[in-house]
Amino acid sequence: MIYYDSAKAGQTCAVKEDVVLWSIDVLKILLAFMVILRHCAQSFFAADSLFHIIVVNILSPVAVPTFFALSSFLLFRKPVTFQRLVHQLKRILKLYIIWSLVYLPLTIYQQATKMSVKTFLLTYLQNFLFSGSHYHLWFLPALAFSLAFVWLLNKYVGRRMQYAILIILFVLGAFAENFSFMLPKAFADVYKMYCRIFLTTRNGLFFGCLFVGIGKYFSEIYSSLDTERLKKCRIIILPVFLCLIAEGGLLSSIRENFVANMLFSAVPFVFLLLPLVILRSVS
Repeated sequence: MIYYDSAKAGQTCAVKEDVVLWSIDVLKILLAFMVILRHCAQSFFAADSLFHIIVVNILSPVAVPTFFALSSFLLFRKPVTFQRLVHQLKRILKLYIIWSLVYLPLTIYQQATKMSVKTFLLTYLQNFLFSGSHYHLWFLPALAFSLAFVWLLNKYVGRRMQYAILIILFVLGAFAENFSFMLPKAFADVYKMYCRIFLTTRNGLFFGCLFVGIGKYFSEIYSSLDTERLKKCRIIILPVFLCLIAEGGLLSSIRENFVANMLFSAVPFVFLLLPLVILRSVS
């Protein structure tokens, strides 16, 4: 559990053991509900329906990025030694394996009857490693990878270079996922070859790392945040949200059966949302 003191105007906020950082738990519940709503919309509503577009392509694409950022903030708010990192990765991967075993009978029922045993085993192994053993479990291995990757960058690369690398990876992944139909043939062929092995850019490397980097950034500077900066975040987040609506709506209109995962507008939205969340509490 995380604790901190809320600051008065113009003062900084410091984490202490007397006030619960309840807002993160509340936000996690809201985000989890949004993810559930997303899966319901994908399963029961047509891709061109207004509900599907609003939930799947506009609102819910900020849920998983925020989960990445919050998980990173909670980890990096204290010094992360190699031993502590390994302990955290083991917890995440253990959870992933347990849930994979829970869903294994369903996966076998859905896929094994449609292909040979050898093909099923190879397909399952590929999905398990690169895109999730079951379609909504991809977040756990992606989180484990991105935490480890950002930790390594932090250890061996300067801060500016770290964020340059993370931004480039996200831009490449988001552009490939959303605008692959616009790529020149040579790049499109490379992307197709990549997908044959790694299946998607919706993973820890291209998707999760930037938001883990954002969470790590705020874990380092949150004690110096003041109310003036929070006021600016509240003002700017509204036009950014309008950009989110515009981006999700535009992609929905130009791509048939589009399902949004990586939206460019989600990056500034999470960057503005995180300080508002981690510094709002009640004693």
